[in-house]
Amino acid sequence: MQMSQGSREGGFFKSMLNRLRDIFKPNFVAEVIAGNKTKNSWKFWFFSNLILAGIFTVVAIFAFHFIFKKGMHIASEKYSSAAIEMKDGKLITSGIDDPIFSENKKDNTVFVLDTKEGKYAPAILDAYNGGVFISAEKIYSKENRIAVKESSFAKSQDFKYSFKDVEKIIYAHTLAIYLAVGLIVFVSVYFYFSIISLLFVLWWAAILWIIGLLAGVKELNFGKAFLAVLNLYIIKLIIVDCFGLLHFSFMFFSTLLMLAVFAVNIYKLKQLEKENAQVIS
Repeated sequence: MQMSQGSREGGFFKSMLNRLRDIFKPNFVAEVIAGNKTKNSWKFWFFSNLILAGIFTVVAIFAFHFIFKKGMHIASEKYSSAAIEMKDGKLITSGIDDPIFSENKKDNTVFVLDTKEGKYAPAILDAYNGGVFISAEKIYSKENRIAVKESSFAKSQDFKYSFKDVEKIIYAHTLAIYLAVGLIVFVSVYFYFSIISLLFVLWWAAILWIIGLLAGVKELNFGKAFLAVLNLYIIKLIIVDCFGLLHFSFMFFSTLLMLAVFAVNIYKLKQLEKENAQVIS
């Protein structure tokens, strides 16, 4: 008799929840050595990271929502009368600081907007690795210390945008903005959790294997250590990466947490070995 689709899905989710519960038990490594917890380890890895990335994304969207609202409120108060206009090949600004001079000393780049006073000249770009200079008639750009390029506004079509116009466009596309932010966060976090973190799993598997050798656990080879850490590393991702206990040193707390998990499991494993030895004798 074949199982229904719902039953199979229910069984899968139940097995994933059971595995999540099991990794917090002190005898998990012992179960892996016995071969009881090796099945579905990769499924658990990718599925749990999928859930964690989803949770992380939801939190990030809520945070972005408050930042977005606050940013738009500040901008509306500061630039409510701001406008930019192109007329007869000349750029005209109003309601904003002009000229604007902003430099990034770390990258040695600069941005200059000077459409009125002529306080700055395009030659200022010569002193930087890159940057943009906007005058009333032209825009000058420089990248990676390459010669300055210039483009004239002479053939540009006339237009005028006020802050209110820009605000309407932004609010009309709010859903698309939120979806884009959510997608970028989810893909980035899931890639980090499920792919990049495998490098750390390999590292911690080697550490667990060495600890097992020093503790005299001969049954714990590197392969079983890897499968154990593939499951146990989710604890670190939940506690450190998702709950953000980063006011501790990231590496220090991660190391402390993983070593504590290993120590508890190895201690339990040695206890079980003693109990089995007593039963045999």
